[in-house]
Amino acid sequence: MVTVKELRSVRIRKRNGEPIFPDGWIMLVRENDLKYKDGVWITATGPYTFNVSCFKEFVCQNSYFTAQINDVPYMNLMPDKFWNNFYGKKYKGEMARVYVGQRFWDVKLEASSECCCFKDGWLKLVEEVPLKNEPYLVFTMIDLKTFELSVFDHERGTEMVFKKDNVDKGKCKIDTEKVLVKGKSKVDDAQTQRNLRSRVKRVDAALITGSPVSKSTNLVKKQIRLPAKVSSVLDLSPDNLKEVRVQNLTGEVKNIMTRSEKHRKGFRYGFVGWSSYLKAWKIKIGSELFFEFHKSTKLLRLSKVVEKGCVKKKNLRA
Repeated sequence: MVTVKELRSVRIRKRNGEPIFPDGWIMLVRENDLKYKDGVWITATGPYTFNVSCFKEFVCQNSYFTAQINDVPYMNLMPDKFWNNFYGKKYKGEMARVYVGQRFWDVKLEASSECCCFKDGWLKLVEEVPLKNEPYLVFTMIDLKTFELSVFDHERGTEMVFKKDNVDKGKCKIDTEKVLVKGKSKVDDAQTQRNLRSRVKRVDAALITGSPVSKSTNLVKKQIRLPAKVSSVLDLSPDNLKEVRVQNLTGEVKNIMTRSEKHRKGFRYGFVGWSSYLKAWKIKIGSELFFEFHKSTKLLRLSKVVEKGCVKKKNLRA
């Protein structure tokens, strides 16, 4: 099992026909000091490997979770910790864009000295997605004005993936590879009645037609090469090299210059000084990096690092 920093072994068993984590889970809860109102986001990355994101005070790096309360459908509050970390009390609000699957809505972020919330346009999103039965919501900030919204069933904890052709019909499919567990810190309570099927989630390196996000993976080396279709979206060429905004796991964004190299009959592209960024971000050679490229903002986001089979390198220099 993978957390943000470490690897942990947890036994998987079945109880009442459902897979649970009986041994080792309570140690993970204690090590991360999870409380009753904290949450974890579990994503299957292989047959027996999972990525676990821990939400403290509703916040995990550049993401936060909340719930859609049907009694207040016209607005959605942002947790104080997230608002203070990224905006501050002097923030006055502006229009933001919220992606749900392949669609997006423009929603007003309103702020005062006491709170920040999505308001004008939020009710339209709630009605058109639609967000029913008070689901859990995970907002991931791409930049200060762009968010991705993940929707989780409030009973099963599994992610609801809305297809573009079914959104207007109010239909969706359940993604059993992602699970949000909210407000539980005991082994039995944390995983019973949760569907944690350990199917492999394949990461597509190609752009998904109509999707605002492209996902890819890279093994850590001294150099990195961008997927061909990402380079195409950026309109890179040997005569048109440019800086790309790259966001690391802590939410910090760096502008990194691209470089070109001859490859067969064409060119491929990477980053200048990539090894120095690996050292600064404390990423080991041999780790597997998971990236998301957001076409609307041209942001390349490092979403996960899996340390496996790391090879020790001597005299690694930028």
